[in-house]
Amino acid sequence: MLPPLAVGFVLAGAFSSTLSTADSQILSCSASLMRDLPEPPKQSLFQAKVGTVSVAFAATLLALFAEQNIFSLVAFAYAGLGASIGSVLVLRLLNDSISEWGAFLVALVGGTTVIAWNMLGLNSYINESVPGFSAALLVYLSFKGVSKLKPA
Repeated sequence: MLPPLAVGFVLAGAFSSTLSTADSQILSCSASLMRDLPEPPKQSLFQAKVGTVSVAFAATLLALFAEQNIFSLVAFAYAGLGASIGSVLVLRLLNDSISEWGAFLVALVGGTTVIAWNMLGLNSYINESVPGFSAALLVYLSFKGVSKLKPA
């Protein structure tokens, strides 16, 4: 419905915002990667560049060889984050006490459930975030119940 020049501007805007976001995510991911690795006495600029190139290479391979479209991959990533980190955050927001190992186990079970649900192809029936979040909370509730049974 738009003239060809206007369509070109709209597409240029969409592509520029997509590339800007991708660029920011790659830089943020590589900065986190370099910050979380065991720090040598002097972290070099070369190591930061290697981290950035590695993350960009992994993202390119994922985009080229993924069987799903980008929207599906992003939805899957958010489901994994919500089931793993989100369940721990909800427990913390409810002021419920949870140990570091308990939080790790809850996050691990939530994320693993999301991956397994997706790999089994069950996400066409129920979004993988629902069973992932549910499994994480069930693990927390079961361990909370077991810890109350311990003698003081």
